[in-house]
Order: sequence, then structure tokens, then C-alpha cells
Amino acid sequence: MKRTLFPLALLAALFLLPGCAKEAPSPSPAPQNTETEAAAAEPIPETEAEGESPAEIPEAAEPAEPASEEPSLTLDGVTYRLTFEDDFDGDALDPKKWALCPEWKRQDVGGYWRNSEVEVRDGTLRLRARIDDDGTPVSGAVRTLGLFEQAYGYFECRMMFPSTTGFWGAFWMMCGDVGAEDGTAVSGAEIDIIESGECARRGVNHAIHWDGYGAAHKSVSKILPLRADLYEGWHVYGLRWTKDAYIFYIDGEETWRTSEPGICERPGYMKLTTEFGSWAAPIVPEELPDYCQIDWVRAWAEG
Repeated sequence: MKRTLFPLALLAALFLLPGCAKEAPSPSPAPQNTETEAAAAEPIPETEAEGESPAEIPEAAEPAEPASEEPSLTLDGVTYRLTFEDDFDGDALDPKKWALCPEWKRQDVGGYWRNSEVEVRDGTLRLRARIDDDGTPVSGAVRTLGLFEQAYGYFECRMMFPSTTGFWGAFWMMCGDVGAEDGTAVSGAEIDIIESGECARRGVNHAIHWDGYGAAHKSVSKILPLRADLYEGWHVYGLRWTKDAYIFYIDGEETWRTSEPGICERPGYMKLTTEFGSWAAPIVPEELPDYCQIDWVRAWAEG
């Protein structure tokens, strides 16, 4: 359809009449999103060409939901993605993430792991240690065996050590075939990310064990003496396991690295335990029961 065009002089006169010219208001500034930048606005359509039918303008689409970002962590320029997380919410252990350790006899003072000594309360995993009515030391322990295993990566937990002497709390891993007596940790290793237990009197301990637990057993460890500060309040303990080294951290600070036993190439599962032993100083029954408490546990994989 042909359009009727106004003479240019008449059109100009209309715009020059007093009160007809109107200054366009300044646009309001776009609100800023403090978490992610706002999506760019859709481009304004070009002015239609003279003599053509106006194009049909579609209704504005609903804005797309922002894509959820997968949690990531960067260490020494390497990016890691989250593969395991438990904040111990609720009032029971998550059976998809943790299993109770078998009620085995432990160490050299006749203590036992008991399922009754494991509880989740107020967002915290509590591993209790006490003396049973018959005089037996009993304590709690959990593990991810059969539920989560991983080779290499970064593993961390936020833990509060018990202040009582005679027993200790630990965050550790069992990787591959620890019982293989082949002279190296490549096929299997126990990795003690952190152990309390009065090491060198109010210190803590990192360690690697391999070649089984018999006559061929070997280990290498790092004792951090005089760390009484770690027996007060919450602290974060971590292990970075690479193909070249085991690197240990306390509250984000590197405290030890080693590759001495050879680096295990097999996946491992995590353990959180308490237990009694003579090396943890004499048991003081009057101070019991006491707890090792865990706020959260996370694991990360490269890539």
C-alpha cells in the first residue's frame, strides 16, 4: 500500500511550533548486580525503510535463568571442581556419603570402634570417645568406602580436635592396596591428612604409611610440635594429592610436602575417626566423654 507523505516544509513547521519540541528524558541507570554482570540488552530494531510495511515485532521473551556455576577452587594456578561435599545438615549421617566403620578392636589399649559413638547434631558430625561400663575404651568412626573414592585432587575438612588426653581425632585416607608389600606406596598408601593425639605434647601429625602393617611396614611423617592453638576452636586441614607430591595444609598454609614413598596411583576413600592409644598420652577417665567434631568435608578433582 502506498503511503501519503507530508511535505517537508509542513513537517518542519510542526516541530518548530512553541511547546511541540520536547526534550527526551535521560534514561535511568541500569541496576547493577553485585554477583554477576547483567545480561546485555537486546539490540534496538533498525528504523523501517520508507515505503515498506512495518515488520511484525515479536513479544519480548522471558529472560533466561542464569546458569548455575559449578563450584571451583584454584591452587597454584590449577583449577579444581567439587566432587564431594557434606555439611552434616539434618540429624543423621547421610548414607549416600558415609558408612559406619566396622566395630573393630583398635590400637594397643584395647579400645573399640562402636557405632553408638557416632552422631550428627546441629550441623556437626560428633565422634564421641568414652569409657564403657565394663572399662572398655570406645569411640566413633566413619568412612566413604564403597560410596566415594578418588585418586588425586584436593581433600579438606573443618575439624575441632578433642582437648582430652588419651585419644585422638583423625582425617585420613586409605588408597589402593595398602597391604601390598612391594617396597613402594605406588600401589597403595594410608595417608594421614591430620592426626591429633598429643604429638610431641600438643602437636599434630601428617603421615604416609605403606607396605602393609606387618614386619615390612614403612612410614614417613611430619610432626608439628607445640601447636596447642590447634586444640582450640575450628581449623581446616587439607591434602593436595598430585602425581608428583603429597602437599599438606593447615588453615590454608602449606605445612609439609613429600614424594618420598612414591605417589599412590590408586583411588582412595576418606575416613574420620577417633580412637585411643598409648602414644596419645595416658587416658584420664574423669575427662570423658569428649568429642572430635567435624563441620564439613569436601573433595575436589582437577579439571
